[in-house]
Amino acid sequence: MPPRDGAPQLIRIVEGVSGRVRMRSSLRMRFSYGRIVPWVHKVGERTVAVAGPDSVWLDTDAETHGKDLTTYSEFTVTPGERITFTLSWQPSHKEPPALPDPEGSSRRPPSSGASGSSTARTTAPTGRP
Repeated sequence: MPPRDGAPQLIRIVEGVSGRVRMRSSLRMRFSYGRIVPWVHKVGERTVAVAGPDSVWLDTDAETHGKDLTTYSEFTVTPGERITFTLSWQPSHKEPPALPDPEGSSRRPPSSGASGSSTARTTAPTGRP
């Protein structure tokens, strides 16, 4: 893993390529190899999951809501539109991690999208877990 400054992050970017594409994302945050279900709540616009000494912060441009211990997001992307999802780990007793800059973290060109009348692609910038 390359050196980093700050919280470890996982970044996903959904980019509209052509047409309008409806997307749905679901996230079930668990700790200790899936044994511990965290307390999930909002801090301002950010979603945070806390379990003992660990916390995970979800930052996204998309609207989210919780149901059945899962965080959901439903959105539509259009050509050129980019929706980012960033998960940042931080010890739960520390101050919240800085707001991420997912666009500034991208180090490789996006993967090719699927063919068809409406397409969207997701990218995972390298250099982050």
